[in-house]
Amino acid sequence: MRPVFGLILALLLASMPFVPVTAQSVMDNLPPEGADEPADTPPPPPVLSAETFTVKDVNADVTADNASHARDQALMQAERSALSQLYTRMGATDVSAKLSDDAVALLVQSFEVQSEKQSSVRYIGVFTIHFKPAATAKKIGKSAPADAAAPPPAPGADKPMPMGPVAHLMVTVQTDSLAAWTQIKRRLNTAPPVAHVDVIDLGRGTSHIDLSYGGTIPDLQNALTDQGLVLRQVNNVWQLYDGSMVPR
Repeated sequence: MRPVFGLILALLLASMPFVPVTAQSVMDNLPPEGADEPADTPPPPPVLSAETFTVKDVNADVTADNASHARDQALMQAERSALSQLYTRMGATDVSAKLSDDAVALLVQSFEVQSEKQSSVRYIGVFTIHFKPAATAKKIGKSAPADAAAPPPAPGADKPMPMGPVAHLMVTVQTDSLAAWTQIKRRLNTAPPVAHVDVIDLGRGTSHIDLSYGGTIPDLQNALTDQGLVLRQVNNVWQLYDGSMVPR
C-alpha cells in the first residue's frame, strides 16, 4: 500500500500549479500593521470633585507704592495663578490671562494665608485658594462635579441666623496682615448675632466692614467677646480687634 499511496501523492502534487514563495509574498499575506491592535483612545477625563477646585501652595510676591496696594495685588496675583493651575489640572486650554480681575475674583469662594511676610512696600505670601466649583467648572467649560451642587459651608454657616430685624454697623477692623484678617472673619462668622460680613476694603493696619447683626449692640459685643474679639466705639467710630492685641 505504501508505494501506491506515494504514487498518488506524487501525481496530486504534480497537478498543482507551482507558486514560488518569496519574502514579498509572505509580507503581502500578513494582516495590515496594527490591525489586531486597539485604536488609540483619548485618556479618560479627570474625575472632578469639590476638592479639585482647591489650589494650595500658591506663591505671590508683589512690590507696590505702599503695603496696602502690595497686599491687594498679591492676593489678586495668587487667585489668578491658582486659576491658571486649575485650567491645567482640568485638562483645558488656559485662558485665565484673558479674564479681568473682577471675573477671576467672582470665581473665588474663599482663601487662606499659609504664610506671609511684608514690608512698607512689599508683600510675600503663600495662599490656599478655594474656587466655587459650579461657577468655575462652567467658566472652564467642564461639567460640574456631582458633589459641587452646593459649595462647602463657610465657617459658622450651620449656626442659627438671628431672629428679628437685622441692623448694619460700619466697623473699622484692626488688622496688620491677611492672616490676622482671615482669623477675625472666621470668628465673626461663628458669633450668633452676626448675620453677614461685607468687606469694604482690606488695608494695612485697618480694614473696614459692613457688619449685619441681629439683636442689640450689647448682645453683639458679648457674643464677640466670647470669640476673643473686642467691639467698642471710639469718637463715634466702631472698632473691632483681636482681644489679644493692644488697641491702637
